[in-house]
Amino acid sequence: MKDLDTVIFFDTGLFSQMFKLHTDARKEFYSWFNSPDQKPRVKITSWSMQEYNERASTGQLKGYLDGVDKLGTIQKLLENMSSFLNMYYNQEVNKGSYPDKEAFMADVELVKKTFNKIKGATKYDTLSIHTLNEEFSKHFQDNVVVSNIFEMISTIKHEAEFRALNNIPPGFFDVTKTDNKYGDLIIWKEILNYAKENNTKSLIFVSNDGKKDIVYYPFVKRGNGKLDEMKDVRLPDPRLVAEFHAYTGSDNLSIISFSSLINFLSDKDPASFRELSGSIQIAKVVKNNAIDSTAPTDPFDFTKENDLVAEFNTSELESIPLEDQNTLESDSNNIIEPVVIKDDLEKEVTPIINDDLDIPSNISVGGYGKFALADGGYENTNTDNGAQIYQLLKANNWYSQNEGINLFRKFPLLEIKDKDLLFVIGRNIYQAGCGNAFEAINFLDELSNQLLLKPIFVSEHILNGIFYEIYFNNANEFRRNKFKADLIGSVFATQTINQFQPSIKFITSALAPFKKWLIIQPNSVAEKAKVEILIEPGTERTSVQEYMITNILINQRSVLLTQELTGDSFTDEFGFTQDVYELRIDLLLKKISERLAIPVSQMELVPIKLLSEEKKPIFSITVDKVIGL
Repeated sequence: MKDLDTVIFFDTGLFSQMFKLHTDARKEFYSWFNSPDQKPRVKITSWSMQEYNERASTGQLKGYLDGVDKLGTIQKLLENMSSFLNMYYNQEVNKGSYPDKEAFMADVELVKKTFNKIKGATKYDTLSIHTLNEEFSKHFQDNVVVSNIFEMISTIKHEAEFRALNNIPPGFFDVTKTDNKYGDLIIWKEILNYAKENNTKSLIFVSNDGKKDIVYYPFVKRGNGKLDEMKDVRLPDPRLVAEFHAYTGSDNLSIISFSSLINFLSDKDPASFRELSGSIQIAKVVKNNAIDSTAPTDPFDFTKENDLVAEFNTSELESIPLEDQNTLESDSNNIIEPVVIKDDLEKEVTPIINDDLDIPSNISVGGYGKFALADGGYENTNTDNGAQIYQLLKANNWYSQNEGINLFRKFPLLEIKDKDLLFVIGRNIYQAGCGNAFEAINFLDELSNQLLLKPIFVSEHILNGIFYEIYFNNANEFRRNKFKADLIGSVFATQTINQFQPSIKFITSALAPFKKWLIIQPNSVAEKAKVEILIEPGTERTSVQEYMITNILINQRSVLLTQELTGDSFTDEFGFTQDVYELRIDLLLKKISERLAIPVSQMELVPIKLLSEEKKPIFSITVDKVIGL
């Protein structure tokens, strides 16, 4: 995935997925799709574009709107419920709650009216679909490969029937269909032709098609000796790989789901894909909790069961969560063999020596155990609800983490007396949020209220762990200039609340040896960071005035360093390689927050003096500069 020579193809499901995303989530995807690094290598087949245009022009987009359509099912259930409750109401039984039947039915009608209002606010209308069509034309059209699909249609029938007769993928399961029976094969032929013409040696095909005429599921041997099919890992049919090799001379072919792609992108840059990650998770929850289980399946849905990035070539296995990488082994012929998975796998932790610029090691603080502070080596021995929550939260999987957060909300946790366990749960809650598990993000957004619902002993150690995770890694090393500050604003919002003052004293004590690398820190009275951006005028154009950022002062301390002092730069942080990088001030403040652990809400930006109020300002910075202390 990281190799920019790898071509990424999307099938028709891309359009379906866009209908399932809200506006901000689509913007994040478009931003990635059209970025300078990605735009040249992301492709859509002509047949996929044709399929979508056919649906759009004939009004057959209902299958793309299954999440919204479920609201109609709920509306019908509410109507039926109203009639049932009207008949069922028993004044003698219910007199403690309602004075009479009229008051009872008034509330029932209020529920119906409120839901109808919600449904009306979320419906897709002609204007909404037109807006999406315009977005697709703007963002996708230039990436559609040029193929003569009409000629392919006229000649594909004989090949498709031959493949079906001999069970050769793709699409031999579709030969009996009356509609679009050759679509999979046409898309595959387009991909092969493109790869051959452009000397493509590495290709990822993003599709949710999990039929066994395209992918297969490897078997694994469990600790009890039982062979199980790994339904969460899909690999390309070896015959597809062989055909790809015949066209390109390479076996480097992968088939992944859309959710796997977003999972990979989010893992590398969580802040840039927060809305997109949340939408993907919500879409799966909606799908898994469908009210009408008999409803037709959307063939272009990306959110069913394949949540892991299932790569055929092991060079891309970094995109699979670490614990899942260890469940696969492949030989030189790319044949997946059964592998033994131990039920109780012990993890070996290698300590990392912290010798960077004499930063002291924070070996012991707050009375917590060594492996709570260096939680990379933490092993839980509890069997209570807290242990279950911890196991779910530490999984490198959004859906397990979301379940862990929901259990944390559900249980009062009065029985937990192990402060190390609570501390590590707090660390993992924050980790899950920074990794874009949407329930963890929601929890952290309302952190103060959520913790006030818990016993003081529980909330104190949970919050201690959350604060500690911002500043220290899993080897108990101070995160100098690389703080985990993605969601720092919600955490700092607890600092002025009386009940949480023990946690403020705890983190203040923990940070005492590291004060010279901090501008502000949590405090019972929120500290302010005065940000002054120093500039020099650059090139002046007709409607634009350029400015070069020469320094950044925060509370009179310079925080703009050269990469020689820190080993990293704006090039590393933003993925650009040009000599000068243009950036918006709001993005710069966000980067300051991440690098120096300062909530944006606690920054005071000194007004920048511009040469002209009429011309649009563009701020630039050389890529040898980096924010840090």
